[in-house]
Amino acid sequence: MITKIVNKIKEENGFTYSLLTGEFPKSGYAVSLKDHEQKIKLSGEATLASLGPILGNYIKKNIEKLLTLDSFYYVGGWIDDNTLYLDISTIRMDRLKAERLGKKNEQISIFDLENKKEIKLDYGK
Repeated sequence: MITKIVNKIKEENGFTYSLLTGEFPKSGYAVSLKDHEQKIKLSGEATLASLGPILGNYIKKNIEKLLTLDSFYYVGGWIDDNTLYLDISTIRMDRLKAERLGKKNEQISIFDLENKKEIKLDYGK
């Protein structure tokens, strides 16, 4: 599992992964949950050796949430400016519902899985 996730990060610079199905969803809008984010500054190339323990620890720390059967949660992450961002997310198929949930969770953006694009949330500022 960790190897699959690291390969996905290397291929696409990020991932959203279901521990329940062992799959990377291909459609919908990923919305991060509030207070489940973690940032790790990387010192070098993203490799299995460098990312494996970090991912393993994050998943272990959040395993109860990630394996909740009454709600479907995903572990997600991406690398930006040599920093690994990890989170727990949920997926909504409707963009407006995803945007509302993103704002409720005080997120900066949501992620369009099909088009592989970040969607900044407009707070009307």
